[in-house]
Amino acid sequence: MSLVENNSLLHGFRQTRRAVYLSVHELTLCHGWNACGLLASPGDQARPIEIVNSVLGLATVDKDTIAIIGSQRRPTRQLSFTLGSFEDWNTVSEKWQRDKIIWGDPLRDLETSVDNEDGQRFLQYLRIVYAQFEERPPTIWLGFSKADCELGNKDEWQLSCEVPRPVLNALATDISNGKCDRLDVLLTLAPTLVDNEHAPPSVPVTLGILRLGKYDGGSSRGWIERVSWRIPAAVRAVSETDLEGATDDSDSADESQSHDTMNSDRQAPPNELTVVHSEIQLLSRTVRNRFVLILVLLAIIVILR
Repeated sequence: MSLVENNSLLHGFRQTRRAVYLSVHELTLCHGWNACGLLASPGDQARPIEIVNSVLGLATVDKDTIAIIGSQRRPTRQLSFTLGSFEDWNTVSEKWQRDKIIWGDPLRDLETSVDNEDGQRFLQYLRIVYAQFEERPPTIWLGFSKADCELGNKDEWQLSCEVPRPVLNALATDISNGKCDRLDVLLTLAPTLVDNEHAPPSVPVTLGILRLGKYDGGSSRGWIERVSWRIPAAVRAVSETDLEGATDDSDSADESQSHDTMNSDRQAPPNELTVVHSEIQLLSRTVRNRFVLILVLLAIIVILR
């Protein structure tokens, strides 16, 4: 594509700094194995076969919309979402190097189409972005796939993200246990291009993505900065009820233990002190009874006289 059309650089889109917030619903947990890049190096063949998790869903951009710069296609807020994982940062770097070999230099076509000072400045900005990818490889891919009647595909906006494997495994466990029905995701697109670079975060803007290359329908890369999820209220209430029930059972068990202890004290064989105490009580009752009997006899004698 040409960076400059109708005397306007990128149809008015400008570079800026802006975070992209999304919420992801309709989560589906998938298990599988991917051979992509397995033969990239001899060491890969020695790695053990591992079943990995991935999460699919429907992502909705918080306030902003996403559009293909220079296209008449309507902007969107909804994206098909895929969350994968990586083993370590070295594997992310290796994947980025493989992607560059497969897809080639995305800036090569642009260099021949830039014919003014604004375009040269923007091209320099893109070079800085791709230099950043060498230091911090991208962990997201956002793009538009055109419908293909031969493949049976439909027009689709897609967002693929990767996070460290322990993060995804923890998420997969919560999804399996019914403890997660939504994800909150924070992204940084690189490059970040908007139709209003002066808009504050509270004002919606349109984020633009470029068509780089002959077969590119529009795409962008960047980084996933944060992913978080919450336990649904209903599940949390059930968990709290179970916890309270477990506490009550524990208290009841303690009370039962206490009652049993008291009963066992009552049924225990009497010791010497208990025997002496009982004999004293018996002697006291005997003396009291005899004293009452003497008083009655004296009263009878007095009456007979």
